[in-house]
Amino acid sequence: MIRHLILTITLGTTCTATGFAALLDADFNDKTVNAPIGQGGAAVGEPTFVNGGMTAIVRDAPMASNCLELSDISSGAGFARFDFVDLMEVSTGHVTISADLWFAEFDEFTFGIRESETFFSNFAQLTFTSSGDIEYADGNSATRLIGTYGTGYAVPVRLEFDMDARRLDVWIEEEPLVENEAFGIADRGVGAIVIGIGQDPEALGTFYVDNILAVDPSQLFADGFESGTTDRWSQAAP
Repeated sequence: MIRHLILTITLGTTCTATGFAALLDADFNDKTVNAPIGQGGAAVGEPTFVNGGMTAIVRDAPMASNCLELSDISSGAGFARFDFVDLMEVSTGHVTISADLWFAEFDEFTFGIRESETFFSNFAQLTFTSSGDIEYADGNSATRLIGTYGTGYAVPVRLEFDMDARRLDVWIEEEPLVENEAFGIADRGVGAIVIGIGQDPEALGTFYVDNILAVDPSQLFADGFESGTTDRWSQAAP
């Protein structure tokens, strides 16, 4: 199914283009509020799997539109896995992955990029810790501190992958926190986003995610939008 694409041009700004399909586009606007999210995969804007360590419920708040509430229900880790459409794995060219996160409290929340179907290749792992720090790791580097985060507002996240150079940039709240990073995975391609809550026996945390998107940015101008300014593009699908 070809869906209208909501593409993040700059953090916090969305514009609508038509005529090509995203690798993954999950905005939850067509989902039933206050119901568990389905597990039908990218073709219907849903995860392919949600494990038993947390709940994943569609809500109409606190984001401006429907979003997915992830809540810890056990002392173990919980996660929702969003594979790309048709279990596609991108090993060449460019891939931009973006999402809006909303933290209701400080706990251990994770946002990771993996290969299709399995979990062996760590292309990037962001951890939002219970102390308010943001940590980063990948297949080529140990965990390191890259910034801090806050609660009670939307936090835009964007990861830009150059799969030919095997490097990436990470932007959080319009700030480049990781630049030209060699992610250290040579034999696989980007194929999934894994979002969840870390193992914490002392806290039961909740956070929200919306506008999950993965796209080849070179396709933006492939259907007649070569001229003009993006600030006049509609923010709603016609």
